[in-house]
Amino acid sequence: MGARPPVTHVADAASYPPTAAQRRLFIMQQVEGIGTAYNVTFALRIDGDLDRERLGTALDTLVDRHEALRTSFAVEGGVPVQRVSHGARLKKIYREVPEEEVRSFARTFVRPFDLEEAPLIRVALLRTGEQRHVLLLDAHHIAMDGVSLGILLSELAALYEGRTLPAPVLQCRDVAAWQASLLASETMKEQERYWLD
Repeated sequence: MGARPPVTHVADAASYPPTAAQRRLFIMQQVEGIGTAYNVTFALRIDGDLDRERLGTALDTLVDRHEALRTSFAVEGGVPVQRVSHGARLKKIYREVPEEEVRSFARTFVRPFDLEEAPLIRVALLRTGEQRHVLLLDAHHIAMDGVSLGILLSELAALYEGRTLPAPVLQCRDVAAWQASLLASETMKEQERYWLD
């Protein structure tokens, strides 16, 4: 199939093509009654001292670092597109909740996302005791998967500890644009002709 061009940074624009996986998830989300089938949820019990303000700052920094968390999706000219919001702010919920009510709270916390509204992630910090908390995270799969969740949690811990992280080299829109150019390439058209024949 030949050498693939490298993924490069895409200039700022009002909208970008989604990846093939994002396009599929966007279309699937339009199915009536899909609910929370594509939500990625996570709960973390935290025992010991917790600086709520420092955690909030670390979460805000994550959303600033990763455009995928500030991206919404829409249809332009009959085609799905992604739009990166530069002003989307993470809404954080802080509550004191008795331990026995955590599951009940989590069931109401996890709910469908409107893919046209960024950010596609929500966070709640529940204080269940003197030095006990539960961090709940709910995101749409169009913005993250299991691998990126692991990366985000690792970065969250580093940011909470006050470490400085290098800026991401590429964003999701860069990969999406690369994928779109690859699919439109002559090499891919040759492959399509081969398989159609």
